[in-house]
Amino acid sequence: GGIWRSTDGGASWGKPATSNPGCTAEASTWGIAIPDDSSFNQFVYVATDCGVAISSDSGASWTHADPCSTADAAFCDAQSAYFDVAANVVDGQVQVDVCGDEGVFRSTDGGVSWSAPDPNSPARRVSGGSFNPCKIDTAPGDPDTVYLANYSGTTPSGFCTSRLMENASGGAAGA
Repeated sequence: GGIWRSTDGGASWGKPATSNPGCTAEASTWGIAIPDDSSFNQFVYVATDCGVAISSDSGASWTHADPCSTADAAFCDAQSAYFDVAANVVDGQVQVDVCGDEGVFRSTDGGVSWSAPDPNSPARRVSGGSFNPCKIDTAPGDPDTVYLANYSGTTPSGFCTSRLMENASGGAAGA
């Protein structure tokens, strides 16, 4: 599992030495994003079981970020899955939006710093620790309109119920 890279159009694949995050030797990867501007597409963002893997050299090397920092320990776990990531260039910076077990987070500086956690985020892991995968994206031409799709519970007969939400405040808490 994890992150693999091909430099020959997919004929062969290799696992970069820095691709595994520190929280586990076998992290799963869930979503991948490359910014929508050719001057930034050497940057790659991958949602993993341990946060977000970030490459600034087309996947040759990786750093790892957990959007929910230790300063936010009341809302965070040591290992939380992030299921999707979107990356867009806004005002000359890479804007990264992620969703996962700890909610929705945004970075306006390419993943260096992240928004604070929202304890009421609809993307947070549902009570009981149940699996809560999500998908996230922003509207074309409007980086402040965020779309989130995820699990919202079960029907009385036990079937999963999904939902699609829109937030016009950049995914800000309470909006």
